[in-house]
Amino acid sequence: MKKFILFFVTLGFFGLAKAQEGGGLRIGAHGGLPVGNASDVWSFNFGADVSYLFEVAPRFHAGLTSGYTHYLGKDRQISSTLTVRISDLRLIPIAATGRFQITPDFFFAGDIGYGIFVGDIGLDDVGGSFYYQPKVGYSAPKFDLYAGYKAISVDGKVGSINLGISFKF
Repeated sequence: MKKFILFFVTLGFFGLAKAQEGGGLRIGAHGGLPVGNASDVWSFNFGADVSYLFEVAPRFHAGLTSGYTHYLGKDRQISSTLTVRISDLRLIPIAATGRFQITPDFFFAGDIGYGIFVGDIGLDDVGGSFYYQPKVGYSAPKFDLYAGYKAISVDGKVGSINLGISFKF
């Protein structure tokens, strides 16, 4: 974990030293609502993100992203006298990210990688799973606003609709 944190701190310093239009370091936050079967188990998700993008071609950037996402477990009524609290789901995604600037103000983006589960999620021998997140957003000079669908493939699929903001450095 220390190497992971050190990697992103170093990446951030390089980003501050050599930021480029549309690329560079981004740090943000997101929140969302689980959908599908996940909405039966979790009520809300929130988290923080960090990414670094490099210019690959005009209007296209690619890089790495990570962060932390927390899904809040619901209380489930089993019988008239028994209520069970569902465990929270905590995830650290490590993914490649790509971004295509449609116009100077709007973009399509996507993350694809692996999500590492943190803590006890109630599943035996599951340390992580496939992770992806397509996004669409608005790009301002100092920040981006986006809407996306985040999904983790574990015992089916855990999906959520998210809104987020990321600040450019």
